Amino acid sequence: MSGGAAPGALLALAVAAGDAELAAEAEALAARVEERRFHVACVGQFKRGKSTLINALIGRDLLPTGVAPVTSVPTVLRHGEPAARVRTLAGWTAFPPEELAEFVTEARNPSNRKGVLAVEVTLPAPILQGGLSLVDTPGLGSVYEANSAATREFVPHLDAALVVLGADPPIAGEELRLVEAIAGEVSTLLFVVNKVDRVGEAELQQAIDFIRGVLEDRLGRVGDRIYAVAAIHGGGGPDWLALGERLRQFAEHQRDDLVEAMRQRGEVRIARSLARNLGERRSALLRPVQSSERRVRELVRLCGEVDRALGDLRPLFAAEEQRLADLFTHRSEAFLGEARSVGLATLRAAWASGRFAEAPRRESLEFANQVARDLVLPWLERAEREAEADYRSAVQRFASIAEDKISGLTSAAGVGLEGLDDSAPESESLRITRHFAFSDRMGYHYPRSPWPGLIDAVVPASVRRSRRRRRAEAYLLDLLTVNASRVAGDLSERVRESRREVEAEIRERLRKTSEAATGALDWARAVHARGADTVASETGRLDALLSDVRRLLDPASTLVA
Repeated sequence: MSGGAAPGALLALAVAAGDAELAAEAEALAARVEERRFHVACVGQFKRGKSTLINALIGRDLLPTGVAPVTSVPTVLRHGEPAARVRTLAGWTAFPPEELAEFVTEARNPSNRKGVLAVEVTLPAPILQGGLSLVDTPGLGSVYEANSAATREFVPHLDAALVVLGADPPIAGEELRLVEAIAGEVSTLLFVVNKVDRVGEAELQQAIDFIRGVLEDRLGRVGDRIYAVAAIHGGGGPDWLALGERLRQFAEHQRDDLVEAMRQRGEVRIARSLARNLGERRSALLRPVQSSERRVRELVRLCGEVDRALGDLRPLFAAEEQRLADLFTHRSEAFLGEARSVGLATLRAAWASGRFAEAPRRESLEFANQVARDLVLPWLERAEREAEADYRSAVQRFASIAEDKISGLTSAAGVGLEGLDDSAPESESLRITRHFAFSDRMGYHYPRSPWPGLIDAVVPASVRRSRRRRRAEAYLLDLLTVNASRVAGDLSERVRESRREVEAEIRERLRKTSEAATGALDWARAVHARGADTVASETGRLDALLSDVRRLLDPASTLVA
């Protein structure tokens, strides 16, 4: 798609097609392009402190915060006089900004029962000048699945991302998948480690190094830096001022590029959606109304049946999960038996060589730490490969049973359910990436208390060396035990999360198919009621609209066949 008039052309086409939702989206896109506004979305896992971070950036406690999951729908903050409005299917409605919690919190709007499509707040915050709009998104991984879904659905509408992470754990699998999805949409990402006031300097650096390594491995890029901040109490931490300055630079130096990229992505997204909706309407118009009605009834029924079918299958897969968890634990114990012998032999050989005879006591602990890492991390790679094969075998059985269930339901329906032939989950590897981060537990074995040092100072050298050797050996064994257990636990959790993803994918594909078919049927029924001439006229009009959309999408017109 090229040129600058496409948002207006898409709006006209959506209006002509009677697609109110896409017309509203095209209108919003055109307004953002004209006003040169771009979205920087604050994303991350549940309880990373995203709302608190935005409050600190804008200099006021506007967004609700709390211990329980708070944000339930994305909230856009942009520059202007103090005001707020909410959009539902009925359109935009103004409300006092102090009532924001009524629409965006899980407590006041559980699972978005009020049908909020968008919330927008304007305020004269300096950081929002120059076109930057901050977006608060629901956290991933809370007990409310609708919240995570709302964040994923917003991804196509953001222009840059402020990814909020933590030090423990540094980056979760669901966060990494979201980052990968965002990186596929936009090129500008900022990474923030929040709540750094809760960790020590060494632990913070370890977390940052781990995050950088994971991101470089998965994305091939991290950006200029990872910002360490403490958003509580108005903002602080070593990189707080640098983060604010980086956001201001967006408006000053990257605004035009961000807006242009936003325009191009928005045009393609809306045009493709419009083409699909027009194609669904055309099919519904050419199909007998009775057939379409039956198809929609069966789709609606099938949504419930599939949900129940997956519920029936859950105990079967739960048994597989437990079997795999037991297998991971057994392998962990086998690894420990061998690793303890090898690790102690390596450590004792170093002591026997006199390497630590007069060295500071921390040096022998650091050596033990490296020995444990050299044993645990290669085993982790091997354990993951074995777990991938185990999971693939288990999910193949689950996929086969689920596919048989869905095929049986669709066959029983006796109608063609287009678009569902890919609803069965793919038999693939673990979908959830590694959560595990090596725990060095140095704080447990090298306390800041002066007593161990004072005792060492007054006991004979042979006793001092013996005490330090035993301390290093105990540290090594603790590291191996704890980290082996964490590997097994991480693999088990990844299996559980992967299964949930498979189920959610089946439901989402079916839901989208059902919604599109229902809307097309309502429209086709109204057209058929006006007679054959109207049907013929509308078919020609749909063909013309589809042709216009394909021209807008050119050279990607093959995507809307």
